[in-house]
Parts: sequence; structure tokens; C-alpha cells
Amino acid sequence: MENIFKKVKKFTCHGVLVTAIVFPVSNVMAEGMSYDYAQADYISDTFDLDGSITAVEGNGIGFSLSLSFAPAFAVRLAVASTTFRDFHEVRVDSSKVTMLGVTGHTSVAENTDVFANVSVIKAEISANNGVSSFSKNDYSALVDVGLRHRLIDEIELEVQGSYVNVFSYALISTTAGGRYYFRKRLSVGASYVTNDVHDSLFITARMDI
Repeated sequence: MENIFKKVKKFTCHGVLVTAIVFPVSNVMAEGMSYDYAQADYISDTFDLDGSITAVEGNGIGFSLSLSFAPAFAVRLAVASTTFRDFHEVRVDSSKVTMLGVTGHTSVAENTDVFANVSVIKAEISANNGVSSFSKNDYSALVDVGLRHRLIDEIELEVQGSYVNVFSYALISTTAGGRYYFRKRLSVGASYVTNDVHDSLFITARMDI
């Protein structure tokens, strides 16, 4: 049991980091689109402890706010929290990520934008197996680079790569997603993020402001 608990603690860190990496899915929007928005997220996390036992699953919610302060720059604030289900009588109570950063973007073609984001993040985790418990937090920098494209007026596509090193773990993740505008300022989206140990699905609702 002690070994399992240690593994859960270790890979919970990975789950926290990936949540930070992909939240929110979209940092900026291409030329002619708003990059001032409020966004709510539903998060579904799955990660494999060592490939020999059942994967740990969890669900969470998040919120982000993006506001432009110059033609090519926006500030982004985001918070995400995930609760993981019981696993081998070990319960990871929660993971939480808070991030604040700046995104720079430029148009490279019609309806196409490249962007880079640098953020400071605070990652927090807590776990309890009924006998012992722990909590831990760490600070680090997060770097995102990606491309956004408005396929048609109602549909956007995005790909993104991210890097972070926190809790002594380095993660490089890739993200692919899309967004559908059913009103001029209202949209829904979905994205998938993956790395060596972790997969996440994000369902988002956004309002441009």
C-alpha cells in the first residue's frame, strides 16, 4: 500500500502539470477575432501510473480570463481544480493550478495566428490514503507556443506545444482542438492533450467580452 501511495503522489504531480499546461486550451485568437474572453472548462483526466495497473481517472473544472492590453499582447489568468477517484483504496483528494501570464501573437496569413505564452504557475496537490496524508505546492514557469486558424466564420482550429518543469518533473505536451461559434460572441470547444503518461479532454464554453 505504501508503494502504491507513493506512485499516486508521483503521478498526481504529472496530472497537475498537464492540467496547467492545457488550461485554458486557447490563449489568443487570430486577426479579426476577439482575444478578450471569459471561459469555463470541464476537464477529464486519465494517466497511467506505470503501465501495469489500471489508470487513474479524475474530473475537474476551470475558469480563465484573457484581456488585451496592446494590439499584439494579452494577459491571461486561469484556475483549474481536479478531484481524482479512489484507486486501490488510495484517494487523491485534489489538485489545483493557478496561472498568470502574458501572450504575444502575430498574424502570419489570412485568419491564421501564431502565438507564444509565458506564465507563472502555482501547482498544489493533496492526497490521503486513510492512514497518512500529504500536501505540497510548487512554483514554476510555463511556456506555450502554437498556431490558430479560422477555417470558416464559425469554426476555429488550434495546435499547441507546451513545456513546464515543476515538482522536479519536466513535461512536454501537445494539444489539438477546435471551437464552434454558434453566436457572434458565444462558442463551445473541445481539445485533447497528451504526453508520455497523461491524457486530458477539455470541453469549454466561452464568451467574448
